[in-house]
Amino acid sequence: MDKNSNKKLIKNLKLKNIYFNNREKNKFNSYSYYQVINAYKPLFVERVETIDDIYNNINSGINIDEYKRSFRINQNNDIFREICKKICKKYGLDYNSTMKDMSLKYEISRIDYVHHIYSDDTKYSDFVRMYKFEHELRLLLLKYTLIIEESVKNVFIKYLNNNPDIKANFLSDINNYNTAKGNNDALDTLKLILEKQKNKHSKPILRKRKQDLMIPYWILINELSMNETYNVIKNLKNDYSIIIFQECVNHFTQQKLDIEDKKKTKNQIKREKGLIISFKTLIKYIGLFRNMLAHNQPIFCYNHKDYSLINFPVLSYDVPWVDMKKNPTIPEIDQQHKINSVTMYDLASFFGNDQYNAKNSDRNINLSFIIYVIYKIISNIDKNTNFYNELVELYKKYNIVLTLNESKISDINKVVTLKNEIENLNSLGINYKDFIYKIENNQSYKRELKTFIASFNNSKRKINLLSKQIKLNDVKSKYSNFLYEKRYTDYTGIDLNYFDEIK
Repeated sequence: MDKNSNKKLIKNLKLKNIYFNNREKNKFNSYSYYQVINAYKPLFVERVETIDDIYNNINSGINIDEYKRSFRINQNNDIFREICKKICKKYGLDYNSTMKDMSLKYEISRIDYVHHIYSDDTKYSDFVRMYKFEHELRLLLLKYTLIIEESVKNVFIKYLNNNPDIKANFLSDINNYNTAKGNNDALDTLKLILEKQKNKHSKPILRKRKQDLMIPYWILINELSMNETYNVIKNLKNDYSIIIFQECVNHFTQQKLDIEDKKKTKNQIKREKGLIISFKTLIKYIGLFRNMLAHNQPIFCYNHKDYSLINFPVLSYDVPWVDMKKNPTIPEIDQQHKINSVTMYDLASFFGNDQYNAKNSDRNINLSFIIYVIYKIISNIDKNTNFYNELVELYKKYNIVLTLNESKISDINKVVTLKNEIENLNSLGINYKDFIYKIENNQSYKRELKTFIASFNNSKRKINLLSKQIKLNDVKSKYSNFLYEKRYTDYTGIDLNYFDEIK
């Protein structure tokens, strides 16, 4: 494939209607083209065209000048062939002068090539803004996802600790895994555990090896990532696996399940097992999402199947997975929505009813879903979490969906001083019954009254002075209104109502 200098990349973006101001050109080197433009173009593209679309348009005399400008073609003849030549060169495809147009078209369509067209008001700063916003959002979500990861490990270790029949070498013993019917996943998990014991960068492991001791499960579990932890639990024998996932449900949600309770009916046990399987899936989703966060991937497109824009603007989703062979006549998206509806009912069981899970027939597994699940889990294990406020402030900061338009006190210390001065009024209390008694009995009272009035007036002057010194400053986002909110909502499911619905 061809590569381009940054100067040429800027030129190419201008040819696609993306506007730069002078300062942005100078800052272009500060950001990776591929992490900024390639990562976020689905949010800003107005339309896309396949090589077939381009072929048909040129034959019909449509958008000729636009194609010439976009592909930097000066000649008026063989425009389609020149376009094919440039595309083949860019992507390292086979090309020679004897190839016919249809052969070139086939060669290009083979790689699902799409030509991106942006609207005239698209700015390079829009891409950078989204890049910065998602960078901060990733850090926020990663922080809380790691808390969940650590908690899953703690639940796992606690279960093993409290089971008297389990030995320290539990994870290294193949007899504890579900190897029935040639379960290669279980064997892969055991292989992973054995590899972890060779980790030269883990001081706890090196310590045990130096002592010539086996590595116990409480050390090995802490060496696992969230996905690895999930897979280890999943691949244990079912008697272990389902109870550990049950303990996760009981720790992270409002449910208190016990499938080993002999007093429960078969239907009750069946329902509880269904909830365990459902929450097990949520843990898997969080683990996959955690990898996206840790590897600096764009997250607005979480769980979207098509990132190439070949099917633009139609959106499709990887999970929940459905077997199309069972119901080939029902569209995949409809089958997914049916599963999602059940998931919403389960979310209500886990976290209580709210406006988000109430809309059970209108939810996709997208960014709004995974943020909701993380938020609800965190709220359940930490009632004082600041997750929600941090999330709201971040969206306000970048003026995406939410707008920052607030008044803030410039000096909070002056407010504290004012509060204390107002409270001091209580110490100036006057005993009116004592004054009435003195007046009726011809006793002196005027000096005492004057002292009270002087103290009151002095405190009043201080309160008035402090009140005038307290200033309110208008705080607004430095970013203008985000023009692509509808597209962002299409991808993420996050709109203005979302933040009320999840609360």
